[in-house]
Amino acid sequence: MSGPKINVYSLTPAQRAAIQEQLRMRREQIEKERIERERERERKRQEKIRIDAKKAELGSLKKAAESLIDELSDYSVLSSQATGIIDAGAFSDMIQSAQQSTEILIKQINQGISSSDLVVIEETAGKAADALLSIKGKIKAIENESVQIGGSLQDKLTAVVESLFSQPLDISTTSTEKPGSAVQERIKATQEVLLGLLESDFLPITQKTAIREALEKLKKVPSSAAISYIEIEIQPIIKRSQEYIKKWEKHGEEYKALIIQYESLLALNHRESFIQTVPFDENAVFLLQKLIAIEEQIALDAAEHEYISDTLTDVMLEMGYTILGKREVTKRNGRHFSKSVFHYGDGTAIDITYADDGQITMELGAVDKSDRLPSETETAHLLSEMEAFCEDFAVIETKLADRGVVLGRRISLAPPSVEYAQVINISDYVLSGQEKRAADQRRTTNNKSKAKTVDGNG
Repeated sequence: MSGPKINVYSLTPAQRAAIQEQLRMRREQIEKERIERERERERKRQEKIRIDAKKAELGSLKKAAESLIDELSDYSVLSSQATGIIDAGAFSDMIQSAQQSTEILIKQINQGISSSDLVVIEETAGKAADALLSIKGKIKAIENESVQIGGSLQDKLTAVVESLFSQPLDISTTSTEKPGSAVQERIKATQEVLLGLLESDFLPITQKTAIREALEKLKKVPSSAAISYIEIEIQPIIKRSQEYIKKWEKHGEEYKALIIQYESLLALNHRESFIQTVPFDENAVFLLQKLIAIEEQIALDAAEHEYISDTLTDVMLEMGYTILGKREVTKRNGRHFSKSVFHYGDGTAIDITYADDGQITMELGAVDKSDRLPSETETAHLLSEMEAFCEDFAVIETKLADRGVVLGRRISLAPPSVEYAQVINISDYVLSGQEKRAADQRRTTNNKSKAKTVDGNG
């Protein structure tokens, strides 16, 4: 039986288990690399969050320092008016010292804001906070001194100065607003909730965008409509965000692990372009598990086919066959085949075709560099070679079984026949390096033989 041989081979349980173990190790390595990359991204993200927070803190410190400059300017007016009337030299020195300290502080704060080094920014914020407290202490002393100077100049200062000090100076930020009403308190409480949600590491960008938009709109809504806006527009956003965070706290770690496993399998299968985006929700874990199962089966099938193909090649080489070349074929219907040609005998070869569904076809044919039908002489020779290959084929299957590759399904085992006689166009194949060297050697030998013949004839 040495016409076309069409079979599907499978693996022994032990060999399949070995391949599954190899796949597990390869996948875990990919997962490990992805986890490391994810950790690095998360580290950088957290660092950026800390940098942004510290820069915001520096911005607040800068505003507070600038407000102190304004306060010190008021005291400078008093100092300049007192000069020549009473001894205000010490008072003036105190003001200048506080002003210089504040200007240096603002300069240091600006340097911290322009930096991208988290350590520098954090150190600057810490030192700036301490410096601001120190300057406020100086201003408190200036305020106390101004009270004494103000008393001495009470009858001599102009109406402008009297107006300036009609109320005691306060180093803290003053507000002309009346204590907040119930509406203002509700607005403030809602803003705090929204700002707290923005600090969550779990909320998706779309949800955070909705929160930011709600905050901006809340600033513009009239007080008379604020409560209605909060209840109708903002409360549903808060509810959805809080529910999302609760689900993430319960299933988030599992979801992240499954995402890494899914993406790792896609990389293992070279199928990154087939990735499906799976947003986090109540069905995400179930859907990811299904996708992972699909990719695991694809990986196992590919690994089994690769092992069977490699093992068959090893057996053929072990038995003395020489590989002539390989080619990839994709039909119009999308079916893909891999083909290998092995030198068999005088002018003949074995053509092995691997289909993506696991089907393997072995055919014997004459070898040429053009598409043509075999001659009658070649046909007779091919029939003889087909019969001879019958014994080799039995040995091939025995050796495959020794390596864990066993027959799964016999589709065809045709007998030698004229209708199976064919010519394999070797020019359609990519020649292996070994065959190229052999061909060059044959050409060299033929040229030397021709030269000897010419010399002999001469």
